[in-house]
Amino acid sequence: GTGSGNDGSDSDSTPASSSSNTTNTITITLNARTGNSHTVDCDTEHNSGGIDVYQGSTYNWAYTLTNTGWNTDNYQFTSTVTSDSGADTTGWSVTSGLVNGKELTGVDTSLTGTSVATSSIQITPSLTARPGTYSIEMVVSSNSGGAPQNCDFDVIVPQPDLEIKNTDVDFSHTSAWINTRGDTQKVTIYATVRNTGGNIDSTGISTNEVTVKFYADSAPIGTSQVVSLKHGEEKEISVEWNPGRAHTSDEVGLVVTIKVDPSSDIEESNEANNEASQFFKVVRTKSSTPSFFMGFFALIGSVAVAVMLSSYYRNKNSEE
Repeated sequence: GTGSGNDGSDSDSTPASSSSNTTNTITITLNARTGNSHTVDCDTEHNSGGIDVYQGSTYNWAYTLTNTGWNTDNYQFTSTVTSDSGADTTGWSVTSGLVNGKELTGVDTSLTGTSVATSSIQITPSLTARPGTYSIEMVVSSNSGGAPQNCDFDVIVPQPDLEIKNTDVDFSHTSAWINTRGDTQKVTIYATVRNTGGNIDSTGISTNEVTVKFYADSAPIGTSQVVSLKHGEEKEISVEWNPGRAHTSDEVGLVVTIKVDPSSDIEESNEANNEASQFFKVVRTKSSTPSFFMGFFALIGSVAVAVMLSSYYRNKNSEE
């Protein structure tokens, strides 16, 4: 019936325009989900901090994969590396961390299992990778038909940076002497050199053979030395030196200089830190070798004493 229920009748003849009923608005928010969808988020830096990577070293880039769909799904992972300058990427290793077929449950909380997985993209640049910017991309595809999602970021392979500081130069003695005859005290010069950059320059020259030269008073000491300096390596080399002169009263000492890659054969990110110097004092002394006449008279005296002693014992034996 159409009655209001208040007057016992089965009908309500009250016009709608005279009705006191009101209509309320109810707002309903719906979170619409698809059956299969997912997201992947990557860190902006690798596990050691920063985006610089070096030839032959492995770096981990953490990421999070989340199944945002309603259904349980599993995934395929594809990782690639490209060079912004078109450099060769052969020999790079980029792996996705999670294995193909990794399964995650949907967001229905009644399901058992997890809808989130964390892992790391492992990146190992080629041993011959040239300096520059490289783009890394990981594509995560749904095996149940969901739209693929990607995660991408840039990494940088730096130029070599060969380095030596003034404090890296040391000596076996605090000073040395040179006499009037030109005899000098032998000194050992020590130098510590390092590479804080990459192993290959833009032209393909490696840091396996780095030339180091020693100079004293602007003159080279001995022959050039060759060392291998990979990223992060530090090596001490030395050379023996006989000073050629004493420093004057106007000088702090003789200037001893060590140059790394003196001919600039290797392209570097910083060419201004390849040379170091220290002052070394060399003093002049009188000759420590006796003169000819002093030696001659000493010899005569020794012979005379020997003759006297010999005569004494011969006479003594005769008397007995």
